[in-house]
Amino acid sequence: MPTQLQGKDFRHNLRYNLYGYWENADSIRRIRKVMLVEAEKSVLQCESFYGDNNYTLAVCGSNVSSYQRDMVLELGVQEVFLAFDKEYHTPYTEESDAYADKILKIASMFAPYVRTCVLWDTNNLIGYKDSPTDKGR
Repeated sequence: MPTQLQGKDFRHNLRYNLYGYWENADSIRRIRKVMLVEAEKSVLQCESFYGDNNYTLAVCGSNVSSYQRDMVLELGVQEVFLAFDKEYHTPYTEESDAYADKILKIASMFAPYVRTCVLWDTNNLIGYKDSPTDKGR
């Protein structure tokens, strides 16, 4: 939460951070893959699924900066999974196609460097605005 103290603004700039980085960097380096999620909650859910093999990082929103991409690549990953929240009601509609364009733009940031996969719900396994981790491992 932005705070102001003695006329100075103190803000946490999200585009320069990845939630879970320090806790999960060693396992990400070891297994050479990472799953990027939107929210901190998803990283914590994955901690209960994977324990010491937790390979998730949260971008804290629905965008990825080039700085965050570089942080991920510096971990030596060979594979990136984009597991963002479901921002469409029905697959194969204009709504889902528009959201797919946004996700593919993020994927294109990684694709020249590593194998890049997108988790995409075509079977309505999760609800609108749900994270893929909300339904368990």
